[in-house]
Amino acid sequence: ENVYASQLIFTIMDWNCVVGDIIINMFMTAAAQCLAPDSLITLSDGTTKQIKDASYDDEYLSWNFYQGCYEYKKPVVIIDHEYDVYGVIELIFDNGATIKAVYSHMFLDADLTDWVTITVDTVANYLGHKFVFVDDVSLNTYQYVTLVDYKITYEYTKPCTVLTADNLNCVANNTFNISV
Repeated sequence: ENVYASQLIFTIMDWNCVVGDIIINMFMTAAAQCLAPDSLITLSDGTTKQIKDASYDDEYLSWNFYQGCYEYKKPVVIIDHEYDVYGVIELIFDNGATIKAVYSHMFLDADLTDWVTITVDTVANYLGHKFVFVDDVSLNTYQYVTLVDYKITYEYTKPCTVLTADNLNCVANNTFNISV
């Protein structure tokens, strides 16, 4: 099901954001919001690279929630967390797509029309929910994809986070997700 940006009506967090010299004032709490190092982030030329290889020189696909459109933005924060044993949640969707969240991560839940934090303890609550995925960047469309299964493992890994300028998100494995 293709959905156009003008149809996307979700609760947008009230935030003032500046990274570095900018004040971050968000009405949300989060522990470690990270992705597995092999998660694929989309570059401005349409190719992908693993999030562990993110660079401040590249521009990444992100979603501007205020304008309702895709944008390519440079990162303002790239975090390579420490290697440790973490709970890794592999989310499996009905279109065959997967993404691994490390410890916890926020995804855009279309059923709840809100961001949800998926953790080892909460993932089962979201089975059967639809989540927002990239469809066609050139048409500014996205699609709803259903979470059909998950796997939890404990792995020695190095979680990664990328926050893009202005939008504070980047598309990873075609999901709308946010790390804050």
